[in-house]
Amino acid sequence: MSSPNSVPIAEIIETSSRRFVAQCHDLHRAPGFGSIVKTVVAERVNDLIEVDPFESTIPQPNGVQFAVVYHVRSGSLEPGRRSAAYGMEEDELRKEQPHIYELLMTELSGLVIGYVSDGALLCRVPTHPPRLHSQIVEAGKEDYRLFATGELEFLPAMLNLADCPDVDDLVASTLRWIYQSSGDRVFLVRVAKELAELLRNDYDRLRRILNLLE
Repeated sequence: MSSPNSVPIAEIIETSSRRFVAQCHDLHRAPGFGSIVKTVVAERVNDLIEVDPFESTIPQPNGVQFAVVYHVRSGSLEPGRRSAAYGMEEDELRKEQPHIYELLMTELSGLVIGYVSDGALLCRVPTHPPRLHSQIVEAGKEDYRLFATGELEFLPAMLNLADCPDVDDLVASTLRWIYQSSGDRVFLVRVAKELAELLRNDYDRLRRILNLLE
């Protein structure tokens, strides 16, 4: 039996050292903005381990990479082609033109913020990017607890994400996901101190992100 967080939700179709794009298996069913997803890139088959979903503590195999969902889009499967309007409700359109939905897709963009090596979470750029056609799963509570208790080196990469127009909202959203999934109030204190240091020359931005966390 698979745990909910072990069910693949998307497949990587474009990848680089720090980012990837993944096509979701179901239209309009993408993870939430700012949430964390993960994939496995095993250098050796032996790195992959069998996981008991009923274990209270789930070990992470080497090769697991974590990413923040910073953009989601839905549209045509054909590059450069825009979906047309039909003037119908979705249920009606599905009955009248069901084939249309076979030509549509939802994709997500992920910013890689860390990976597992020798059982430890390292918040830095992995040696190798995720592989094409790797499967993506949503992070579980155990994963969020790793970020709640681990290093905060993922924050600079997120704060400096250039092509995300809502980057401050993204940072606040991810921090809320981590806190709400872990319930660790000490994490919020650590985050506030880290943000104060990173944004010491930009008080307005610091205040905005902290306000978004409330």
